[in-house]
Amino acid sequence: MDDYLEKIRKRGLNSFQMHEVEEGLKNGLDTEQIDIFARSEYDHMQMQEIRLALEHGFTLKQISVFLDPSINYEAMNHARIKLQNENVIEEKARAKLHAMQLKNLFVVILILFLIGVAVVGGYFGRKYWLIFNQPMELKLKSTHIDLGYGDAFNPIDYIDEYTKSDGVQLVLPNAIDTKHIGQVKVIYTLKNQLKSISKELIVNIQDKNAPVITLNTKDVTLTRTKDTFNGKSYLSSAMDDVDGDVTERVTWTNPDESINDQTITYSVKDKAGNESQSVLSLHYKDPEPAPTPETIVIYQPSGGGGNTSGGETPPSTSHGTQYFMFSDGYNLDSGYSACIAAGAAYGAYSCEPIMGADGLYKGYKLSY
Repeated sequence: MDDYLEKIRKRGLNSFQMHEVEEGLKNGLDTEQIDIFARSEYDHMQMQEIRLALEHGFTLKQISVFLDPSINYEAMNHARIKLQNENVIEEKARAKLHAMQLKNLFVVILILFLIGVAVVGGYFGRKYWLIFNQPMELKLKSTHIDLGYGDAFNPIDYIDEYTKSDGVQLVLPNAIDTKHIGQVKVIYTLKNQLKSISKELIVNIQDKNAPVITLNTKDVTLTRTKDTFNGKSYLSSAMDDVDGDVTERVTWTNPDESINDQTITYSVKDKAGNESQSVLSLHYKDPEPAPTPETIVIYQPSGGGGNTSGGETPPSTSHGTQYFMFSDGYNLDSGYSACIAAGAAYGAYSCEPIMGADGLYKGYKLSY
């Protein structure tokens, strides 16, 4: 038995599911019955409902109505209790019928010599006549129903009414796979010992759910003339329960850079035509104005150089230019500082920013 439990455990069952297996073995179920529900597709509550049904003596055919893992355990419980109640009714009916048969048999034995074969034949003939002419009615709520992809199908939900009498049995259709788009025909049957009536229900399984679009952000701010809107960069995924990954089918509206605040609408359709949308808030701002470099001009004092006594070296009176270009590693601040430092060696100088044809500053020009 330990080998069997180890074999079951290797199917990936958790401790709760293994508990149901152990309960089944403890309550007298054999390994073939355990194998019916010892599957990872069932959660432990679904396994419990199937185990209880087998422990109550239900056959595989009787419980096949709720062996689909997509049926939740509440629906399984409802179907199991209903079958159990029907079995109780049938058992009572059989017991009552058996008692009646014993009584009639006793009467027949007592009067056999008086009535003979004709009375016996008349009794059984009347019994079958009553069974054959027993009124039976089975009425469905509709002949056609629509279900969404993956929805649970509970056959008892679609019965309007049916005859509930001794000896009358309702046979529900087997479970269906609702993860296949299309039509499925199922049969409901009501029968007694001699006759039966059937009703057909057409189940139309449809793709009713739209894909789900997921954006990695809901709000974006861009700078005019500088940033380019790329709709794909804000799209994480688009998933559909039937078509799968439909991210490549997503489209979005084009932005208008002249509008400060606007919305970009992302849209996608699945093959069934179900459409979903998601909205991105887009904002545009103007670029920050470039700082205007200062121009500094130092004029030589009148008097031709001033006092040079005391060992001070008079500033140079030569004339020329020097450049401090950003392409040489300078920026607005370092170029400005370098220009002033170099100009200080001269009596008069100016530091003037240099602007290129594209309207951007390129560096500083020192004139002395």
